[in-house]
Amino acid sequence: MSRFARSIRVLHPLLTIAFAGALINCGGADPAPQGPGGGSTGSDGHFVDSAVQGLEYAAGAATGNTDATGKFRFEKNTDVSFAVGDIDLGTAAPAGVMSPINLVLGAIDPTNPTVTNLARFLQTIDDDANPGNGIVITSAVLAAAVGQSVNFQQDVASFESDANVLSVVSALTTATAAGNRSLVGESEAQAQLTSGIRQAFEGDNGDYNGNVCVDQQSGQINGGTWAMEVAEDGSVSIGFNGGGSAGPTFIATGTMDLLGTVTATGPGGASVYGSFGPDFGGRWYYGESSGSFSEDSTCENDH
Repeated sequence: MSRFARSIRVLHPLLTIAFAGALINCGGADPAPQGPGGGSTGSDGHFVDSAVQGLEYAAGAATGNTDATGKFRFEKNTDVSFAVGDIDLGTAAPAGVMSPINLVLGAIDPTNPTVTNLARFLQTIDDDANPGNGIVITSAVLAAAVGQSVNFQQDVASFESDANVLSVVSALTTATAAGNRSLVGESEAQAQLTSGIRQAFEGDNGDYNGNVCVDQQSGQINGGTWAMEVAEDGSVSIGFNGGGSAGPTFIATGTMDLLGTVTATGPGGASVYGSFGPDFGGRWYYGESSGSFSEDSTCENDH
């Protein structure tokens, strides 16, 4: 389950349990209409700059508009594409949390020029011109974007002086409640995108948890549980609790980057590497043991 599906924060006790075990072992207005989003099948993701509402998406048979939390639906083994009217923003493999960074091959942060251009565009067409409280793309803006196109794959200076970009921005912002305006500034857009992503990973529910699997010659076996807390600065603490099973018990600390990739280390040479598919999960290594973990973990050849 994606953490966005949790309506309230419940601080998971596993980190406290794992610490104890480790010590023992070691010593807006008129929002765009919501589409069906593929019905009850598939998985949920969330698109953020801050949360982007009204963004059009398509992922296999799952199509629609993102809701007030940026939620979209996608089917397994399909890429997801995002657009504003006929303005294509990009296509990428879906993840539980996505942003303009995911849409640009090789990008790792907002300083990538194409990422910056995408962020400036989305923040500028927000209905109330205050992207910090969420970006709302209205049905009027979507209608104004029909028949339009924007070249995001250019350097920042070229983008902000591109006559077509300026014409499109003028047309789309005229359709917003806040009225006609120019592009959001480069540094302002980068700061907002960074903040929006960090808040999406941490927010009110900066905790993730699930099951642990332990590698065996014959496959994998259950190895207890894990829980992770993410702070808004990207620092993480992830605890594993073997619970008397063959699984590990340790605490690792590290960082989560703006793509949601975690690298953490712990006592005894423990290391953890995680990332988002539809759910968060990855690999752990501790002494001579290793295995996997995820929010929705079923161990291979479980026995």
